[in-house]
Amino acid sequence: MHKQGSGLLLQIGSVAGRLAFPFLGLYGSTKFALEGLTESYRYELAPFGIDAAIIEPGTYPTPISAKRQIGADAERFALYQTTFNKFVTSFFEESRSATPPDPQEVADAVANIIALPAGERPLRTVVATTAQRQAPEAVNEAVAHASRSYLEMLGVLPLVTLAPKTEDDK
Repeated sequence: MHKQGSGLLLQIGSVAGRLAFPFLGLYGSTKFALEGLTESYRYELAPFGIDAAIIEPGTYPTPISAKRQIGADAERFALYQTTFNKFVTSFFEESRSATPPDPQEVADAVANIIALPAGERPLRTVVATTAQRQAPEAVNEAVAHASRSYLEMLGVLPLVTLAPKTEDDK
C-alpha cells in the first residue's frame, strides 16, 4: 500500500469498543485497543494515501454469544448471577426477537466503506439498531471533536488528513 500510494485498512470493532459494559471487560478491552490502533493508523498513514477505518457493529444473532463461558467457580459467579442475567437478557434482546437485526448489515457496511473514494471514508461507522447506535455515535462525535481540536493545537492538521484524489492525481 505504501509503495502504490493508496490502500485501506478496514477493521471490525464493536460498540463494546466505545462503551464499557459489565461482563465484557476482556472482549471490550480488545475492541478499545483496536479503536486506538485504527485511529492512530488513520493519522500516521494518511500522508501516504492509506486510509484506515473501523466498523462498529452492535449485537447481531451470531454464534458469539453461544460461545460465552462461565467460570468454574460457581460460588463466586452466584454473586453476579442476577446482574449478569439482566445484562445478557437486555443486551441480546433484539438479537433474540422475532425480527432480529440482519448480520448482512455489517457486510453491507464493509462494502459501502470500501466503495467510497479515498479521503471520504469515515473513521468510524456504527452498524446497529437505533437503540444500540445512539450512545456509541454520541461518543464518536465527542471524540472526533476532541481529537480534531487537539491535533489542531499540535499543528499537525491537515498533515494527518487523507485528501480525496483529484482527476490530476489519477
